[in-house]
Amino acid sequence: MRATTTTLRKTIINVLEPSEGVVGEAGSVQWAPQ
Repeated sequence: MRATTTTLRKTIINVLEPSEGVVGEAGSVQWAPQ
C-alpha cells in the first residue's frame, strides 16, 4: 500500500502547505477539485 501512503502524504502536505505548486496542483486534483 505504498501508493496509498504516498497519496495520503501528498494530501496532508497539500493541506499544510497549499502554497506548494507541485504538491498543491497534484493534491488539488484529489483533495479539492474546484
